[in-house]
Amino acid sequence: MTAAAVQHPRTLLGAAYLALAPARDAPGLRLKAEAACALGYYSQARRLWETMARAGDAEALRQLARLAERGLGEEEGGSRTRPA
Repeated sequence: MTAAAVQHPRTLLGAAYLALAPARDAPGLRLKAEAACALGYYSQARRLWETMARAGDAEALRQLARLAERGLGEEEGGSRTRPA
């Protein structure tokens, strides 16, 4: 898949395709994470955004904060908890 062929998912079918397609570069990973989030796969989206954030992607950090604010993408009874 070339950079010109990658488009933001506008439908659930498009999101499903991107969620299943292999991502080889940063824009592909970003689209894959957005697609996973659109489909409700928040844990998968969190893992992808964490990978990008470790590489210094500021947008990935923003998306991680957005998930954390909503309490999405965290495992039940996981080690990460909200402050009381």
